[in-house]
Amino acid sequence: MLTPRLTVNVLTRNAQARLPRLLAELPAYADEILVGVDASSDDRTLEIASDYADVVYRFHLPRPGQLSPARALPFDYATGDWILSIDDDESMEPTFDALVGSLMAAPNVTHYYFPRKWIVADDPYAYVDAPPWFPNWAPRLFRNDRSLVFKPAGAHTMYHLLGPGFYEERTAIHHFEPLWCTPKQRAAKVAAYRTAGATEASETYYEIPHDAPRRPVTPREPALPVVRRAGVVHDAIREAAAPEHPPWAASFERVEMPATMHPGEVALVRVTVRNAGVLTWAPTYAQWPANQWPMLRLTYHLYAGDGGEIDYEGNHRTLLPRVVVPGEAVTFVDTFVAPTTAGDYVVAWDMLSEGHLWFSQIGSAVHAHPLTVRDR
Repeated sequence: MLTPRLTVNVLTRNAQARLPRLLAELPAYADEILVGVDASSDDRTLEIASDYADVVYRFHLPRPGQLSPARALPFDYATGDWILSIDDDESMEPTFDALVGSLMAAPNVTHYYFPRKWIVADDPYAYVDAPPWFPNWAPRLFRNDRSLVFKPAGAHTMYHLLGPGFYEERTAIHHFEPLWCTPKQRAAKVAAYRTAGATEASETYYEIPHDAPRRPVTPREPALPVVRRAGVVHDAIREAAAPEHPPWAASFERVEMPATMHPGEVALVRVTVRNAGVLTWAPTYAQWPANQWPMLRLTYHLYAGDGGEIDYEGNHRTLLPRVVVPGEAVTFVDTFVAPTTAGDYVVAWDMLSEGHLWFSQIGSAVHAHPLTVRDR
């Protein structure tokens, strides 16, 4: 088997002081280095990236400095089997180098979370060993498959990843922001996040008490950047934009259920639906009201025959039976319980991301099945 290749992606802005340190580290474990530079940068960030990265691209943000809309851009450039996303004020712990090959080679794994260590001292180095600063799990290593990744538009929102993922505790991300950022810079950053709609909970990360517990940490040894003169620099400036909702879409192909039932009767139904979107449907078996994303279910809305709404929420959920990649169809098999009152109804079948939205709310058509309920 071929050894999986790793692409490391860095998004950065005005980082001429920080970027050389990170770019010097990356050749130890990266097969390909991508650097995305915010077009609003006004220092030497672009020139530094052009010297040491394999691919450099630029982007324009709706809000300067708010990088979330650019987080999906690496998929347009990465050629590796996996992508590691790392920020210009971070470093991978030295233990990562020996682990990454086996992590990428593990079968049936789509992504990994790593703990982050917020570095607060450098003589000697130490991190905050207390919540919420540790373990502060972050999803950063994932397969180079855009059907498995969704990045919400909001500030300080993590990647949303599909499929089986694991929490890897044998290594960590070193986060140097507390060490490198002045109080004035941190206050400006918090204000910008607040303006961009980040939750108040995220602000607590930037208020580290002086007496917070600390633990020693071993940083990576400094290295010299490796010049990569064969790198590609894209001149075009990309407009970065993140969608408000995940690009779910469904197309109902067949519904097998009775047209006539008795009040309260239970019938077997088969519903075949095709994944018409760009994201993979990955099954999760947590039960509502568990807060897990995504919990994809088949459900229905119930209407009276004249179109009046009876039960939009539906009173039943059918679990996704398996992974369904874009373009593939799946058949749900379950039971349907007829309304207890005789009359004419319409059962409108729909897909649901539990706790978030119905697919019909973002453009997918429901399958409307007429049903007559008759007294015995």
